[in-house]
Amino acid sequence: MNAPLESYRDYDSFSEAYEIVCTALLVMDGEFYRIEVLRRYSSPNTPFTAHCWLQSKISVPLSSPETEEELEIPQDIQVWTEVVNFPWIDAPTADAALTQALGFLADMRKKG
Repeated sequence: MNAPLESYRDYDSFSEAYEIVCTALLVMDGEFYRIEVLRRYSSPNTPFTAHCWLQSKISVPLSSPETEEELEIPQDIQVWTEVVNFPWIDAPTADAALTQALGFLADMRKKG
């Protein structure tokens, strides 16, 4: 039986399909990073890639629903933002993609 995402081309709306097969959380210098290893259904020769995310704290101003005026107390929230300068990964296995991603992330921290 085929996985549902293998037939994503049967739908007119989708140009690509990915499945998250592994998620790794890492801490470096007190910052949290998340690596997601993805199975790419559109590329059978190198079916695995990875994306990297950084957890950041941002302040979001609150507003009153009645007056839409900004309140004095901002709300701090945690968000995940994609590490945009993370190199593209093409790998034949999920483990190989994760290994490449770990190496790239470690190298980025050394250079940064």
